[in-house]
Amino acid sequence: PSPERYKLMEDIVLRICHDLGYDFNTVVADGSKFKTETFFISNVGNAELTLSGTPIVLIAGANANLFTVTEQPASSSIPQLSQPLSFTLEFKPTAGFFSTAQAEIIIVNNDPNQTNYKLIIKGTGTMP
Repeated sequence: PSPERYKLMEDIVLRICHDLGYDFNTVVADGSKFKTETFFISNVGNAELTLSGTPIVLIAGANANLFTVTEQPASSSIPQLSQPLSFTLEFKPTAGFFSTAQAEIIIVNNDPNQTNYKLIIKGTGTMP
């Protein structure tokens, strides 16, 4: 069996645990403040990884409207042991949203162990 074909990581420091998801922490909920994070998809398997979703990175869930993919990966395939692809997410709570928002990112791919990679993302809107 091959190792898992890809992993998601934020910037250089690994800050995502699949079981816990990723937390954008707090953002002032005045409708203009936001926080962005850049993530990378790496292929650590023994075959090409194909990202087949449209869009490649999809946001779903009850609060999906508060999260945006501002930059999709530049390609839909990652050769074995090549440079990772990046994508950027933004959390922007609407004015008056003083609560924790949660959604999930979904990346459909050809990894036989995890064809629909899902990761919980969350962030909290705070008072100005």
